[in-house]
Amino acid sequence: MGWVGTSGSGPMSPKGESGSSGRSLSSVFLDERVYAVIAMIDWVSVGARVRRVSVLAAATLLAVGVAVGLCAAYGFLIEPHWIKVRRIEVSREPTLRVIHISDIHYKGEREYLAKVVATINSIGADIVCFTGDLVEDAEHLSEGLEILSGIRRPLYGVPGNHDHLGLSHGQAVRQAFRKTGGDWLVETNVVAMVGALEIVGSSGRAARIPREGRKEARKRLLLTHYPDAVGGVPAGAYDLMLAGHTHGGQVRIPLWDRPILRHTVLPCDKGLFRTAAGPLHVSPGIGTYMLGVRFGCRPEITVIGF
Repeated sequence: MGWVGTSGSGPMSPKGESGSSGRSLSSVFLDERVYAVIAMIDWVSVGARVRRVSVLAAATLLAVGVAVGLCAAYGFLIEPHWIKVRRIEVSREPTLRVIHISDIHYKGEREYLAKVVATINSIGADIVCFTGDLVEDAEHLSEGLEILSGIRRPLYGVPGNHDHLGLSHGQAVRQAFRKTGGDWLVETNVVAMVGALEIVGSSGRAARIPREGRKEARKRLLLTHYPDAVGGVPAGAYDLMLAGHTHGGQVRIPLWDRPILRHTVLPCDKGLFRTAAGPLHVSPGIGTYMLGVRFGCRPEITVIGF
């Protein structure tokens, strides 16, 4: 029977089938090992990417945390006592020079307030003007006035909202201010510097401001705690108006430069503004309220020529 001995016809043996058109078991096992290695490489690659992302995220969080911590340390520990002296002029040929301070909010920081007084005494000016909020608690008033009485210029001032709410010691304040040659002006006015200047003091939001100026005075200066008070002042009434209350916002976002806390309906949070009644300067203040923090709004002593 010829089919057994022939190689050209009939079914192929298992050996011939495996050897000519199929894949050997060793080849299959090799492919599986290759796939396993590739899969492991992919897993390792994905794990590395995950680790890189995790490290990047951790580094970012750490950097943000450090930045926030540094900003907080600066805002609470450095800027609140980093006094800025700013000089501005509101007329081309000023004949008088006034130092403007506001919102001391004295809480017993004796060394800091003494530094403020020493800085004021180092500046050449005719008078010093304070636009309200000496203290928040009457227990600090006596010490605060003792330090302020060391100012070697006539000190004129008006009460702020905290002075009205927390104090019944107006006479003590008046005596301390008069000791410097100045006065404590509560809805009144005085003529100073041998008739060179009329100083009008008003503490209210709806300002009770004398409408008629003293004829013997060559210039008029208004002191008021609230910037809003100037809204009811007649046009051209004053050569200079000084206000406080806003603290400049205390915290201002860099580049945005807008106050976090706004205490006025007018867009007058700090600095010099032109109004119909005359130039208005709003002080960013010396102290802080509530939180002892300042950021982007240093305490300021302003020297104004007018």
